[in-house]
Amino acid sequence: MLTTDDDLSRAMTMIDVELSDKDQNRIKLYINNVKQAIMTLIGVQINSDEDDGGFPQELNYIVDEVVTAKYNKFHNEGMDMVTEEGLTLKFSSDDLQPYYVMLQAWVDNHQPANNGQAIGWE
Repeated sequence: MLTTDDDLSRAMTMIDVELSDKDQNRIKLYINNVKQAIMTLIGVQINSDEDDGGFPQELNYIVDEVVTAKYNKFHNEGMDMVTEEGLTLKFSSDDLQPYYVMLQAWVDNHQPANNGQAIGWE
């Protein structure tokens, strides 16, 4: 698994609620899934010899933000919007979409020259 204790600690700080063991396991799954998705998008292979799978630490802020978004829409998966007692929550169908520009910048700065080839995000 790609999730480290630091990842869980950061996520719990961002969410700022007491979490049961079951909730912590769900958060760990979110972290793992987000890291795998990011690694796929940026073209980095998972390294099973490292605790975090070789995930680029400078991208942890994206993991933290996406995990928080996923936690906040728990029980509302698949919905675009939820309205309850005057409060409306609107959800993105692609939680990583707001970070594509930052992920592209990371690729541009950390990958060998791609000889003018563009990477598409959509």
